[in-house]
Amino acid sequence: DGNMRSGPMTPGEIRQCVMDVSAWFGRHVDTARGTPDDELRRFSHNHSLTLPLALEELYLGTSGIWFDDKVMCSLQEAAKLKDEIKGDQYFPFANDDDEGLLVVNCDDEAGYEYDLHDGLGGKICNSFSDYLEEFRNGLLADHFEFISGVGTIEKVNITRIPRRGK
Repeated sequence: DGNMRSGPMTPGEIRQCVMDVSAWFGRHVDTARGTPDDELRRFSHNHSLTLPLALEELYLGTSGIWFDDKVMCSLQEAAKLKDEIKGDQYFPFANDDDEGLLVVNCDDEAGYEYDLHDGLGGKICNSFSDYLEEFRNGLLADHFEFISGVGTIEKVNITRIPRRGK
């Protein structure tokens, strides 16, 4: 089965994962530079949040990333949306045009769907790091295509990569 890692990604592996995701999107959309470190730290301090390392690295490394039909929020967008969601531990990292969000629980790193009208929805991951790694693996395995204004669309008739450890 190759060189399977046991346990979570190391900080170096997380940075490589972010670089891989950023490079994939750089071939499909205009991505921008990431958020300056001092701006990210100020945001975390002002909102009393510690973002998961993988999400922090994603913000530091790039912007313009799409998770399915939801685009990564800028810190300014996230601050506005944060005021509209219930639960101080939740950070909105992606949104769509229909008030649908993806949020991460900064206490335990779990990710969820969130609707501004209906509140917290289904769990999408136990760990944002694992979510990002699985997303990256799908991008690099050519399981997704990008459609401008729509987002990343999973290709049909593909063989899924088994999840790590399964």
